[in-house]
Formats: sequence, C-alpha cells, structure tokens
Amino acid sequence: MNKSKNKVFDANELAVISEAVKQSSEITEAKVKVLSGLMIGVVIVTFVGFITMIVMVATILIDSFNMKSVSYRDYLKNIETYREFVKTSAQKN
Repeated sequence: MNKSKNKVFDANELAVISEAVKQSSEITEAKVKVLSGLMIGVVIVTFVGFITMIVMVATILIDSFNMKSVSYRDYLKNIETYREFVKTSAQKN
C-alpha cells in the first residue's frame, strides 16, 4: 500500500491558498514600510543626540578655557596691585 505524499489541490483550495499568500505578502510589505520608517526615525534621533553631545562638550571646553583665562587675568591684576603696593610702601619708607 503505497500512498502518495503529494496532495492534489482542487481549484477552490488553490484560490484560497493563493489569496492567503497574497495577503501574507501585503502584510509583510506593510511591516517592512513601518520598520523602515522607524529605523529612519532612530537614525535621525541618534544623529541629533550625537550633535547635541558634541555641542555640549564644546561648550564645556569653551567655558573651561574662559574660566582659566579670567582667572589668569585676575592673577595678573593681583600681581600688578602687589607691585603698586610694594612701590608705595617703599616710597613711604
């Protein structure tokens, strides 16, 4: 008793299978569109975040440089004030 493993489909079954494959293909295409849109959004958000981090680091470095230059200017002013104080003290004696 040899039974064939291949099933023969009639026209109605083939139509149902064909419609199911078509719907599955349409669903897959819709999912691909949604996922590609989400990936574009992720790339944009990542790029904006990266640019923001670069700007923040640059701001920190610029502020640090400004603070050092301000403190250096204060240091020079203090030295000049000290020189004037020494000169006036020497003239009084």
